[in-house]
Amino acid sequence: MKPRTKGIILIIIASLLFGTAPILAKLSHLETQVLSTLTIRAITAALVALLYLLATKTSLKISKRTFYVIFFIAFSAIIIGDSIFIHALQTLPAINAALILNIQPLFIILIGFMILGEKGNLSTRAYFSIIIIIFATFLITTKTLDNIFRLKFGVVGDLLVVIAAIAWAFSDVVVKKHIKENQAAILVFYPYLISALVLSLFLAPSFTTSQLS
Repeated sequence: MKPRTKGIILIIIASLLFGTAPILAKLSHLETQVLSTLTIRAITAALVALLYLLATKTSLKISKRTFYVIFFIAFSAIIIGDSIFIHALQTLPAINAALILNIQPLFIILIGFMILGEKGNLSTRAYFSIIIIIFATFLITTKTLDNIFRLKFGVVGDLLVVIAAIAWAFSDVVVKKHIKENQAAILVFYPYLISALVLSLFLAPSFTTSQLS
């Protein structure tokens, strides 16, 4: 299998899995707090990545440069992006959030061009698709064509999803830039490990308070 074909297949699989995220996240915080959901998610992801690294006998050593990259991914994608997104789900239907997230590829294209200098060799159909995505996103947030022309946008939750998409886009571009010099699992394990530690520090006081009460 050609690397390009393999990459496309993996992206499709990742997209299908990513598409379930809004629904599962919406369900998860029905009975748990947002902070608890984020912490458990980070710990679980870090453990799974660690098991993979151990099973493949991959070295856990990282360079100083990679540490800065990992630190950025942890705060941009997980602590900031995920937190904002799950907070947005408290005011939005999961399907709306998932549809608005379709604008994320546009941010990846723009940021990738600015940071990596990637032009992407986009076809006319690709540009046309981008225009449709932008229009659809505006239509979801404004609800009607009349509101689009009057620039009357939706609730705060819509804006939060867009901000989360931008944070994830920055992270995706950074990962793309440094993936060749690092195992993919390394760029999963350490960001989630850092996030789990940081989120646990915020969760500990609330957990102690609930135990005392």
